[in-house]
Amino acid sequence: MKIIRFEWQHIIQYGVVDRGVVYTIEGNICDEFGVGKKLCSLNEVRLLAPVQPKVVVGVGTNYYGLIKEVGMEIPSEPSLFLKPSSSVVGHLESIVYPKISSDVRFGGELTVVIKRVARHVPEDRALEYVLGYTCGNDLTARDLPDAIPTRSKGFYTFCPLGPCINTGIKANNLRIRSRLNGVLIQDDSTSDLIFSISQIISYITEFMTLEPFDVILTGTSKKETRINIGDTIEVEIEEIGILRNTVTKYST
Repeated sequence: MKIIRFEWQHIIQYGVVDRGVVYTIEGNICDEFGVGKKLCSLNEVRLLAPVQPKVVVGVGTNYYGLIKEVGMEIPSEPSLFLKPSSSVVGHLESIVYPKISSDVRFGGELTVVIKRVARHVPEDRALEYVLGYTCGNDLTARDLPDAIPTRSKGFYTFCPLGPCINTGIKANNLRIRSRLNGVLIQDDSTSDLIFSISQIISYITEFMTLEPFDVILTGTSKKETRINIGDTIEVEIEEIGILRNTVTKYST
């Protein structure tokens, strides 16, 4: 089931989209819910980021192909970073190029959406805490001398998410592709993940609590690609859809 968060007739709400038609949701999407009445057509709404997380957790260097490409050793445990909630934007919203950087790069990533409070979650139960999956784009200002990448990854608009959350898929073998101005940059599969979704959730919740609608960026499969003002970036994941954003110039 594909869930969207959207604005329609000046009201922000969640809905289910099926073959271009938006339906209401009956119940709580973090618990039990069903499809309600027909609301409108998809082209009548303004899509928003599918969730508003309190925290975004990112996993670095989490694909075997990337390890081979950059010549690193396989990590023994996930390497994590955080992005602020203000970095999140939705499908078709602009990515703002920060004025203090001249080397911004992106990586398309499968993104996990959490549905319940998760603390000390055992690996064999981790997927019980997952609402679904969406497309994510991890932006980084690589020319900033940050020992810890809080600033370089935390700029406003540096975490596009969308266009929907698919609640009914398995994430262990999904094709993930990225395009820059229509040119294919990335074409891989989540089957190449070093640390699985279950392993990542269990690892994170050993030391911090994840809450409903928090998200986890699971890593990109290729070296990050440099972008410029005016570029259009697409992240496409099988069974989820295409997240598309255009890069704009910073303005006060």
